[in-house]
Amino acid sequence: MNDYNNLITQIKNIENREQVFNFLDVIDKNDNENIISNWLAFILDSKRIGSTKPFNAFCDFCEVDLNGSYVEIDREYFIQDNKKRLDIIIKAEKTWIVVENKINSFESNEQTKYYVESITKQKKSNNIDDVKYIYLKPNYNKSKPVDENFNVKTYSNLLEHFRQIEKADFTNTKYFLYFEEFVKIIKEKYAVDQELSFGNEVNIYISNREQFRIINQSFNDACTLVLNKLETALNQVFPDYEGWIINKRLDYIQFFKGTWEKEGIHFEIGIWRGQKKDKDISFQRIIANEVIIDYCVHAEGENKKHYFDYINNYMSNKTYFCHKCYDFNDEVKCIESINAIAEHLLNIKNEYTKKIDSLIITARRT
Repeated sequence: MNDYNNLITQIKNIENREQVFNFLDVIDKNDNENIISNWLAFILDSKRIGSTKPFNAFCDFCEVDLNGSYVEIDREYFIQDNKKRLDIIIKAEKTWIVVENKINSFESNEQTKYYVESITKQKKSNNIDDVKYIYLKPNYNKSKPVDENFNVKTYSNLLEHFRQIEKADFTNTKYFLYFEEFVKIIKEKYAVDQELSFGNEVNIYISNREQFRIINQSFNDACTLVLNKLETALNQVFPDYEGWIINKRLDYIQFFKGTWEKEGIHFEIGIWRGQKKDKDISFQRIIANEVIIDYCVHAEGENKKHYFDYINNYMSNKTYFCHKCYDFNDEVKCIESINAIAEHLLNIKNEYTKKIDSLIITARRT
């Protein structure tokens, strides 16, 4: 019992946290090295980003003094010797910075070795005094460069150098957004010690998975009993011997006479928008507090245009066609709510069935 009480306490302390998305989440390109490399090269380009601060901070991060130097920044720099491409190379007059970006990948085919060999040749021919090799990776990535000339640097350390940069450091402050979003992604995804972080809620579920399975199965069984009671009540309001057809779906239930079917007209009750997504409430999982039911009359399909004005006029009567809130949070309230829904549908049936019959007959004549 103490274990269950402890579990209940933990569950009650869980807060409903709103999910936060970054730019990579939106475009579904998480952990894409090419995008991060493109982005980094962009914010290091002082002319394009409108600030020298990101570039200078990056130079400090690389332990290179290039302040005031004219530089070129090449993305995917082609190595002629072995047909490979460096992620980023920064060229100043006498100093180059070579950056190999590794996010969720490891070195392949001793690529850093070939990079050093090729750049060493170019260093001599271009009269370069110094080359700084940077192996940039998240804290959690265990990858190591084959060539010892590459200095391992983490995104966590890069973030520390970027923290002091502010919006006022940009000549066009609108461009600060691109830098700010890059820093946000680095902070959330790559300046962390673990590649995955489940959170306390998931850990509670993992530890008590079997108990949750039993509870969920019992809940589903109870919901089935309630749905059966609801279907029995609806069948009494719309019996098949009167020619009624009931069409049941997850989020809505339709009621129509056989003579209405070709016209696309039906009464309908539906679970109020958002409840399925936010609270997992449907007719199959209806046991809950504050279940909002929407009452409608619809004309759908090819004949909708013939009945559109009439149906809209019917729907304007909010006494019948509206949304109502019901509680299904215990056994007594479930029965009370089912009876209330059935009673409201009976009122709709009595008020509008003959009107719709007449409407269909008139429409067919014209």
